[in-house]
Amino acid sequence: MLGEGTSKALLDTAAEQGIDLLVVFEVKVEQNRKTGFVINETRVAVFQVATRKEIRKGKELRNTEVQLKRADLKDDADDPVKVEIDKLFAPFFADAAPEGDQPDLRVKMSEIPQGMAPEHVKGRVESLLASASDKQLPTLAEIKFYHHRGLLDDETFAASFQKVLGEADGAKLAKGTEEERLAAVAGLLPKDPN
Repeated sequence: MLGEGTSKALLDTAAEQGIDLLVVFEVKVEQNRKTGFVINETRVAVFQVATRKEIRKGKELRNTEVQLKRADLKDDADDPVKVEIDKLFAPFFADAAPEGDQPDLRVKMSEIPQGMAPEHVKGRVESLLASASDKQLPTLAEIKFYHHRGLLDDETFAASFQKVLGEADGAKLAKGTEEERLAAVAGLLPKDPN
């Protein structure tokens, strides 16, 4: 995770770090003045860093519409977020792409190096935590990635989240319900300028 910013700024950072593809989540949050409900509109764009061109753009997803569709779901495969993400990224993977769909976009994902061990990750996490105050979301995302890949144990994972967010919010983010996790990171998300 490179952080927050304009697509241009994120492309600059991605180029500096030698990244090939950049995925940008464009999020617009507004509160309905009459009802008080928060409307969240999200669109995902994929950029080829070398050319600085937007090569894919997903459909805009609105939280209220997603919630209504999810309420009627019989099968998780029909989840509107999953369907849109699958459509957006299918051209990048030969086994998932529709026949003839942009073969020039094919990418090859690489595994984490085999030599990467929990001891290495623990050192990396300690380094992240030492400078986490100005990059909380990227720090949390990287820690979650290591935990998800089995390179960080549950105890260190939870303790790391608590160090970044404080004991209560860190525990909620590590082990809470979806609502608790969202509340724990709400303060880290961009504020609506209106």
